[in-house]
Amino acid sequence: MVNINKRILYLDQLRSLAIICVIVGHVCTFFGEGSYTNWIVSTSLISIVRIGVPLFLMVSGALLLNRVFDMKIFFKKRVRSVVVPFICWTVIFSVLV
Repeated sequence: MVNINKRILYLDQLRSLAIICVIVGHVCTFFGEGSYTNWIVSTSLISIVRIGVPLFLMVSGALLLNRVFDMKIFFKKRVRSVVVPFICWTVIFSVLV
C-alpha cells in the first residue's frame, strides 16, 4: 500500500501550474476587447494556457491511483461536495434569470 501522507513534489508543482493557467485564462478574456493587438495577445495567451484544465484533471486522477478506499464512502463524499452545490446553484441561477 502506498503511503498517502507523503507529498509528491512534482505533482504539487503541476497542480500549481494548472491553477495558474486557469486563472490566466479567465483573466485574459477581459482584455480581448478594444484594439486588434489586445485581441491577438489575449487570444494567444488563452490558447497557451488552455492546457490548465486537462492538466489539473490528470494530476487529480494520478493522485487517486494506488489508493485503497471504499467506493460507497468515496461517492457519498463526492455527492455532498459536487452534486449538492451544483443543484443549489442551478436553482439559484434559474430563479435569477
